[in-house]
Amino acid sequence: MFFFIKKNKILIISHNINNKLKYDFYFHNLVKFLDKKKIGYNVYKINHTKNKNTTSSYLDTFTELKIFCKLVYSFFKLINLFLKSKLLIPKNVYLNVLSNHISNTTARNIRISYNISNILKTNPNSLVFFTFEGYAWERAVIALNKLNNQSNTFIGVQHAYINNSNLNIFDFKNYKFNPDIILASGNTTHKKFLQYKNIKTYNFGSLKSNHHFINFNNKNLKNNTFLILPNANRKEVDDLLIILNLLATKYNNYKFIWRSHPSFPATNFSNHEIFKKKYVTYSYNSFEHDLTRSNHAIYKTSSAVITSTKYGLRPIHISFDMSEDPLTKINNSWKFNLSNIGDIDKLDYYLNKKVSLNEKKYVINYCSSYFDNFNENKFKIFLDEYIY
Repeated sequence: MFFFIKKNKILIISHNINNKLKYDFYFHNLVKFLDKKKIGYNVYKINHTKNKNTTSSYLDTFTELKIFCKLVYSFFKLINLFLKSKLLIPKNVYLNVLSNHISNTTARNIRISYNISNILKTNPNSLVFFTFEGYAWERAVIALNKLNNQSNTFIGVQHAYINNSNLNIFDFKNYKFNPDIILASGNTTHKKFLQYKNIKTYNFGSLKSNHHFINFNNKNLKNNTFLILPNANRKEVDDLLIILNLLATKYNNYKFIWRSHPSFPATNFSNHEIFKKKYVTYSYNSFEHDLTRSNHAIYKTSSAVITSTKYGLRPIHISFDMSEDPLTKINNSWKFNLSNIGDIDKLDYYLNKKVSLNEKKYVINYCSSYFDNFNENKFKIFLDEYIY
């Protein structure tokens, strides 16, 4: 059911990444705020699990046929464009573009945009909050909305670390594909969006979850405890399991906590041999709880390290390959890089090395400005402008 709020309604486009999550992983603060203020809203979740009851994997036969025909038509149109082009395009790039164009992922993006567009057709004048990362389905939803002359306001919520290779999130050349408003997660990303004058952008802090109760100065853990933070990537999970095994074998006087990404159910690998070691734990606890009982964070590409470091955990980056580091701008001695297997033997040296408080504070301040705490008062002023 959709709830009317004077002129507008609020629709939140979120994601179901784990059926056991009891809160909205992407919009926890927003939902909490709306409930507190008794403002009506509806949540539509894109299903990323094997649970087929959340959203249908396929649309009706006619729409599926329509999508198929569009993909085939644009596929041959793209071939024709390449043939007429005077640019020297490498064959592997050419084939990669064509194969991606007719892939299941492309078809799924179109299905998502059709699903959401159908909801919006019957709910005009909505404030539509959605996760904004520059993905194709986001742009497709916005374009369909404008094509159908639907008077909805699209509010893209930047919620994650923006890596250097993600150029799509800053592509605002064509207004037909642009959100009306972008909400930045913190001061760092807000400054980046402000460079684009054709986009309205605000910073109310992260709409995910705040962890106000943690004070890194008061944390006094006697033993070194390492929080392992894998991303939602199977190869990265496997790589970090190998690293964890090496670390736990060499340093049996330390504690290690493995915290899976929410999109990886525990049943996938919680019975791995490594978790039978005495000082290795597979965490079923909240992120907040794991932050309070750890003083180091081991990671490769997970942006969870930004929140972890914000609350005093010392970052240890596994940089064996060229993967993107969310803390790539941090080069002082508070952060330690494990660049090869041999560096594992240097862990004790790293832990015992004295670091100035200024270096520690610099890193924590950087992370704090990336994911600011949610400012309810400023957000209320913003929301009142659009719903009253």
